[in-house]
Amino acid sequence: MRGKGLLFNTAALTASSLILRLIGLGFQIFLANTLGKEGIGLFHLVLSVTGFAETLAISGVRFSTTRLVSEELGKNNTSQIRPLMRRCLGYAAVCGALSLAFMLFAAEPIGDRLIGDARTVASLRLLGLGLPLVSLTACLSGYFLGAGRPLKGAAGALIDVVTEIIATAILLSIFRGAAREETVALVILAGLIANAASLAFLFILYRRDSAKNKDGASDSKELLPRLLHISIPLALAAYCRTALSSLQNALIPRFLSSSGITAEDSLSSYGAINGMAFPILTFPSVVFAAVSELIVPLLTEKQVRGDESDISRTANLLLRFCLIFSVAVAGFLWTAGGKLGELFYNDSGVGYYIRLFALLMPVMYMDHVTDGMLRGLGEHLYSMRLNIVDSIISITLLWFLVPRFAVRGYVIVLYVSEIFNFTFSLLRLTRKAKLERMLVTALSSITAAVGGAAITSVFAKALSIGLIAEFIVFCASYLAVSVLLGSFTYSEITLFKKKLNFRNNSSFFGYIKRELKKEEFK
Repeated sequence: MRGKGLLFNTAALTASSLILRLIGLGFQIFLANTLGKEGIGLFHLVLSVTGFAETLAISGVRFSTTRLVSEELGKNNTSQIRPLMRRCLGYAAVCGALSLAFMLFAAEPIGDRLIGDARTVASLRLLGLGLPLVSLTACLSGYFLGAGRPLKGAAGALIDVVTEIIATAILLSIFRGAAREETVALVILAGLIANAASLAFLFILYRRDSAKNKDGASDSKELLPRLLHISIPLALAAYCRTALSSLQNALIPRFLSSSGITAEDSLSSYGAINGMAFPILTFPSVVFAAVSELIVPLLTEKQVRGDESDISRTANLLLRFCLIFSVAVAGFLWTAGGKLGELFYNDSGVGYYIRLFALLMPVMYMDHVTDGMLRGLGEHLYSMRLNIVDSIISITLLWFLVPRFAVRGYVIVLYVSEIFNFTFSLLRLTRKAKLERMLVTALSSITAAVGGAAITSVFAKALSIGLIAEFIVFCASYLAVSVLLGSFTYSEITLFKKKLNFRNNSSFFGYIKRELKKEEFK
């Protein structure tokens, strides 16, 4: 894949991510309709609580592998790749085994005491069995990203999703009529089978890909300390962040119940928001998800080379185009949220939540891109510390607001959390890059979104058009108003393409071709 620019590979990775999101969204809709609101709430509650165990399994190995592989290739030191990967895989295996032991030991206390629902214990133990597989898969995925071949990692993710869907369909058809907690456990078991298939596929690809690299003895003793130097601080911060996040998600149904609504209704509300509305809300973010991933090594190399002006131009363009896109998404979700809820779930209540959280999407999308740029500029530990503070604030607000205001309190907490996180991430980024015209772009995009929503509503009422026609009318209206207001210009689009390096043969997957001198990495 050498000789391909970031734009080409971003488009390819976006396309693969779009396919995965479409399949995943369809799977979520199937599960929601199969399990019901309470069942999907129980399922997502199990997944959220096991986030800490998955973080323990990964322990920073994906990011560490990506960075170290990228460094060795950048120094044209391919003889160290296989010794490095042996250490990374060994580290991943140890972390995976520890996380498995933790989950098997802690499943019952977590299910009975923390969650307060004994039905989750069996599912928690099943999830624990898959943790070593998750750890090794993360390591191999990090290798392919660092080696500039993330599409191979995406292929592993596709195998995972397809296998999970097939296994779920087979298991649910065999055990038709099982109790709700047993059905959730069957879905978890299907995920375990999918993890094994994905790991086997990625390992085969890795063996073939690394066969051309011969082992080298020089500097091999330094590989493990370098790995631990990156992974341990990142892992410790991740443990704290994820433990707080898992605690936060586990307490939400309890706080909702203490507000006066029944346990079943609280779990249903939680499932409607996190298991039904948010998959729809976050689906369009796939457009910038690939950029957020690939921008990490790109900005790292620009920082190593001391090209601060280019970092500023790149960050400014990415954020402004993400802002324009995310505001458009928010406008359409607000306009068509009710129809989307009815279309996918036949439930107007889900449509209400889609509209309620639509205005939060620009903050969430831009926060994701900002975090990617901070990681590329070596600020990943700052992002983790910020996430820890964010979780502490969220838990405190949940404690006081949800028992009093029920679902409305949960909505307030989500808005405060996302705005707080994005604000401080953006402030940190301004120390590394000079951002321009952000306020002008925000005001013009919001004006275009309001205008597009108004025009679409008029057309929908006057002509009784369907959802697809509404989408076309909104996009055309938003684009027209944006151009009139000068949200972006043709010269900026041209510069955006140039920054993504569409035809420059000196880069591939956002990486400068691996011919840099070793002195540049001192």
